Amino acid sequence: MNKSVNINNANSFFTSREMVEMLNRCLDSLRKVPLPISSSTMNSNNNIIRNSDNNNSNNSKITRRRRRSTTATSTINPTLESMRLLDLFRDTSILLNDKDLRPNQKTYSMCMNVLSLYPKSFTACDDVLSLYKRCRKESAATLDLQFYNVCLHTLAKFGTYHPERAPVLVEQIFQDMTTSTSTSMTTTNNHLSPNTACFISLLHVWANTITSTTTISNNHNNNNINNNATTTTTSKVDTSNRPLAADRAEVILMQMISSYPHLVDVICFNICIDAWGKQGFPERAEKLLWRLIQNSNGNENSTNNHTNDDKHILRPNAISFNSAINAWAKSCGVGRRRASNNRQRCDPQKAAERAGILLEQMKLHGCEPTSETFATVMEAYSNTGLDPGVKVQFFLDELETMYLEGAISLPPPKVCYLMAIRAWGGLSGAEKAELLLRRMEEFSSLHDGGHSRLKPCVIIYNAVISAWSQSKDATAPDRAWALFCQMRRGGISGKNNVAPNAISLNALLSTFCNHDRVEEAHELLEKSKRHVRPDSKSYLIILRGYARSSDSDAAENAHNLLKELENISSHGESTREIKLTVNMYSQLLVAWGNSSRNDAAFRAEEIFWQMIRQEDVSVLPDTATFNCVLRAFSKSFEGGAAERAEAFLRRVQQEHDKEIFVDPISHLHLIYAWAHSRRKNAPLRAQWHLEEAKKLCCSGNNSNWKLTRAHFNGVILAWSKSNDRDASMHIRRLENEMDSSMVDI
Repeated sequence: MNKSVNINNANSFFTSREMVEMLNRCLDSLRKVPLPISSSTMNSNNNIIRNSDNNNSNNSKITRRRRRSTTATSTINPTLESMRLLDLFRDTSILLNDKDLRPNQKTYSMCMNVLSLYPKSFTACDDVLSLYKRCRKESAATLDLQFYNVCLHTLAKFGTYHPERAPVLVEQIFQDMTTSTSTSMTTTNNHLSPNTACFISLLHVWANTITSTTTISNNHNNNNINNNATTTTTSKVDTSNRPLAADRAEVILMQMISSYPHLVDVICFNICIDAWGKQGFPERAEKLLWRLIQNSNGNENSTNNHTNDDKHILRPNAISFNSAINAWAKSCGVGRRRASNNRQRCDPQKAAERAGILLEQMKLHGCEPTSETFATVMEAYSNTGLDPGVKVQFFLDELETMYLEGAISLPPPKVCYLMAIRAWGGLSGAEKAELLLRRMEEFSSLHDGGHSRLKPCVIIYNAVISAWSQSKDATAPDRAWALFCQMRRGGISGKNNVAPNAISLNALLSTFCNHDRVEEAHELLEKSKRHVRPDSKSYLIILRGYARSSDSDAAENAHNLLKELENISSHGESTREIKLTVNMYSQLLVAWGNSSRNDAAFRAEEIFWQMIRQEDVSVLPDTATFNCVLRAFSKSFEGGAAERAEAFLRRVQQEHDKEIFVDPISHLHLIYAWAHSRRKNAPLRAQWHLEEAKKLCCSGNNSNWKLTRAHFNGVILAWSKSNDRDASMHIRRLENEMDSSMVDI
């Protein structure tokens, strides 16, 4: 009889273990489920995890009912399903008093793997912490290093989206793992020695807190430049007032070197180097790289190595150098120029030189530069703004040579050609930029095997057209137009899908306008509507071209174009791409200010009051618009222009003082309006406006308000045109005051 009971117990034991293994396989399958789950569903469902810590079965039933009601209106949620299965086995084991049916640490690890796929959840950290505490409570004596690694790795992924909570939890769990703890089951102390993976999670979680913007497609090796802009996902994390995460990561690395030198891996150094780069401190990143190089030299020369296996020797790799080079390249990039407390200010030229030196050092230390390396160095030189075409071209040539000689397996990515084309896009490099486009097409046909890796895309063509827009060559508009036509025909080869877009059109229009061929640009805008939909910038470019044009009819033509846009807007035909803006009206006012017509200034004032009367808040005039009207009066030689300008200023001050501010530039235009008036009292009125400008600059209301030499020169001009016998004395006084206190802008 006893033997029969034992057999039954054995069968029960086997069945329970088998069911737990089935649970583990189910959780592993949930980890592979696609991720089309809304954040709102995740945030509402993940709150249930912490509700299951109570062993009371009634609470468990309430929790399950809550889960059922939550998922009734949602799609399959892997995190919800995994927790439901976990609770089901846990509650059943309690009900049947079957410990073998209770989820084990592998089950909890599987569940954490599912949670790691949803780092954006508001409760992600708390959910993992709940699982950790539950598993630790149920099986603390048997927890192994693999479980802790899963837990630390999961929380490390959350650093980007939970920068305040994730690092604290990772360090707390690491401390629990390495600290001796007594359990109710045994009187001996139980602790684990960490491995390299544990420290990597510690470093990663701090490095991830620095990342505020994750770019999916902006990878030099991915060759993802296509017809559309690269796709990015952004999670905004304010790190400006937080202690430097990179500093904390380096402290952990130094402690690791001191206490666990045999666990130190190049990956640990790479994480910290990259962290300093993301934090905006390239010098600290490079300093850590040199520390790694010194350690590698010491390891190779030492006879007391921990192992004789060459693969365990600590030495820098390509990622180490690439991270340091990238730190310098990004330190002065356009996207990194925002003021920040936790960012080093770098000189672009110094950054480029350091990136170039590190590239050479990379070769000396036996690390083969990659395409990403060259692309990053090219980016650093492109940021200098000192006509970097020659230098960037040199790196592109070297990269092509490496491919042709077999040093690298893939040809240079498109981003490298894009960097070189943009580097040549100065006043005299458009010809070389276009040659690069031809060379790219030829290189693609010979070495790309018919694939699209090197075929010029829309972004490449747009960059070349933009290069021509900056060129002073008289043929630049025609060259840009030829490229635009080639895009419509499928590129140089006629086989590519490079249909022009609004960016292509705007670059083309800028090229014509920059060469004072505004009328042709206007005609091209109308003709191109069949192929490309223009946007607001397209019309702004034409209006700006009219504002700079020397044509006598430029102001009238600009006025007609803006009326056309007003009619489209009034009839409800305006689109999301085309909206009237205050900048468009400002360009029209500038055009009238540059016009030689006698009534130009009065037309400008009339347009200003029309803007005031419009209901569209996007075209309400501001201080810049107000100053454009005053500028028109200052350039007018019509009788009474100065008096009319002063009356206009007083009316704006009385009626719109809250929206429009009078600044030193406003008084500067009034000074010149009086200087051109030849009125008897013109010098005194000009002097009065100079004093008003001084008061504004001294008021401290705006730190950008500066008094310039132009203010004094305007008053000097007024005195020089007067018949006052003391004019020379006043001119000398003004010149002395200007030389002693003013700085030219």
